[in-house]
Amino acid sequence: MSPIKPHLDSQSVYLVSSHTTSSSDLVTDYHVFFVTGNPGCIGYYHAFLPLLISGFEDRGLLDVKLHVYGCSAANFVDDNEKYKKGKILGLKGQIEYMEAKWQDYVNLQSLESRDRNGIDQRTRLKVVLMGHSVGAYMCMEILRRWKGREKEVSKQAAAGRPQSTIGEGVKDLEGLQGVEIVGLIGLWPTITEIARSPSGRRLGWMLRIPQFPLAIGVFVKVLTRVIPHSTLEKLVALVTRFPKSAVKTTTDFLTSSQGVIQALSMAADEMRDITKDRWTDEIWGMAALFEEKHTKLLFYFGAADHWVADEVRDNLISARGYKEGDEAWKPKMWVDGNSIPHSFCIHHSSTAAMKTVGFLADIIQADQRSLR
Repeated sequence: MSPIKPHLDSQSVYLVSSHTTSSSDLVTDYHVFFVTGNPGCIGYYHAFLPLLISGFEDRGLLDVKLHVYGCSAANFVDDNEKYKKGKILGLKGQIEYMEAKWQDYVNLQSLESRDRNGIDQRTRLKVVLMGHSVGAYMCMEILRRWKGREKEVSKQAAAGRPQSTIGEGVKDLEGLQGVEIVGLIGLWPTITEIARSPSGRRLGWMLRIPQFPLAIGVFVKVLTRVIPHSTLEKLVALVTRFPKSAVKTTTDFLTSSQGVIQALSMAADEMRDITKDRWTDEIWGMAALFEEKHTKLLFYFGAADHWVADEVRDNLISARGYKEGDEAWKPKMWVDGNSIPHSFCIHHSSTAAMKTVGFLADIIQADQRSLR
């Protein structure tokens, strides 16, 4: 496989920070794997993700290099690779797609790291999962599956059995053994009871209508074929008041062959599947009591998020979030105080990035302290 080069396009984004070295001249790489919300177009984050890099560089952390990778979800952009022959995917299918992309990425980066630094079985690729909206839910599922496979690999090794493919579509366990998920950041996360949110209550009944996604998708397709692309782009700009980059992403999404149907089909699954807290204490962080290293979880909620009911958010924070005097393994959860909306990546990328860089620095510094 060819080394991945920095780029920023409608399919994917890959960016790398510069770094400040100390006299040790030993640099540690940390890899952010970013998962979009719905619609799953990475183009909406073209302003936000570069600001993570520049903000991180301004922090001046010694001997640390940050890599940021993210990609569009399946079927949202026409130049995206075909997955399962263009089949419309539900939430579970999109999780599997993102998990496969994550696996491909970490395998490639592991190979590059070994080529650069030589093979060292003690060195593991350090990854921070980061997701916006339903992307945070998908990150939690990727974490759950990864932890399950880590356990199974350990059991097989203890029993002296050869590795085999272990569940849920894993292609290469050897690569995943060289991975350490050091942190997970959920931004404006929709991880429980989305149907109880203001938007969930308004739209949920429509999404339950049989063939609703298909009907709307066909209607939009007919409409966008009648309206010239340049005119549609002007209409999108006029109606949404989005910046130019987001207008282009929205127009490309609306004119894509499957994007609208895919977004609505996935949203219908979200209403049905994202209900009660489905993760064990171990996934939420309790495993830290039994493991030398653990995944640090951070969640940043909107103050008046139309995709998250205030009561649902507050109940989750009360049940799962760290409070003074609690066990240190509990996830940190905050509520935004800057009136940033759910779709932060449209008009509020700078403020959101500043916050997120702080979260990244906390995770990386905690990981480095654990190595001393």
